[in-house]
Amino acid sequence: MKPVRVRLASVPVHVYGAILFCLLAAFGLLMRCVHLLNPDNHYILNADSHFFRWLSLRIISGEGPSHDAPDGAIWALHSGLAYPLAYSGKALQHVFGLSPAAAVDLSGKLLPPALALLTMAIIYFAAIKVFDRRTALFAVLAWAIMLHSVHYGGAGYLDRDGLTMLLIMVGALAFYFASTLPGRIRNRKVGWLAAGLAVLLAEGLLYLEWHYIGALLLLTVIAVYFVVRLPIAYQQRTGEVGLRRRLIPALEDANWRTLAVVAAGNALAAAVLHQQAPSWARFVIDMVQARGQTGV
Repeated sequence: MKPVRVRLASVPVHVYGAILFCLLAAFGLLMRCVHLLNPDNHYILNADSHFFRWLSLRIISGEGPSHDAPDGAIWALHSGLAYPLAYSGKALQHVFGLSPAAAVDLSGKLLPPALALLTMAIIYFAAIKVFDRRTALFAVLAWAIMLHSVHYGGAGYLDRDGLTMLLIMVGALAFYFASTLPGRIRNRKVGWLAAGLAVLLAEGLLYLEWHYIGALLLLTVIAVYFVVRLPIAYQQRTGEVGLRRRLIPALEDANWRTLAVVAAGNALAAAVLHQQAPSWARFVIDMVQARGQTGV
């Protein structure tokens, strides 16, 4: 029987990319889970992880917020990975017949690296669209080995960081690609509307996960992009004559329609949640005052 020979030149480039991505993703997962190989190491990595494990155990057991939590304190039950951890734990509980504690423990080992893998996939495909395949592979490699990203996506790291970064990135990329998203209504493009709704959805999840701070971070990223992109796009149209003929295309490049949808959604949310404004202001003031006294 003759050996089968495969000419490397005949293998499509996208197949090379897929193989390399899978290798990088496997390496990234190994980096995040290697501490589990030592039986003397507890899988929970920091003190906050113990809190979110306790919180998810309350949820999976059907309990409500802690009795000493302030009224309306949404962070008391929805924060961090509490709900994703509890719901994925419930699924594992039904499939494998585990106790609530064992299901949460197993979910705590699987969920953070799974979020990291999803983050790598989004980075890869976004970087291919913006730049090229080599840049995408390098970006995935950076995310696979960077100390902080490995820690945030480590098995047993149950804090909000990995999910927060993923949601902010998804929202920011939805805004960035707003003008290229598919979708038409009566032959008019509505990708900008879909992008705006995606950003608002990401903001809503960030609000549940980290109160208003996570949503504010995403809104800041979007606003900075718009402020920077608008004058650049305006300056690039030096061949056009007249303010209007240069400004309107520049606004289109900066995704002003999507920004308008996001701004309207945030204004509505601020009107509904106006009673929380004093506590938000108090939090910011406390952060500023404590700057020189604590690690904040």
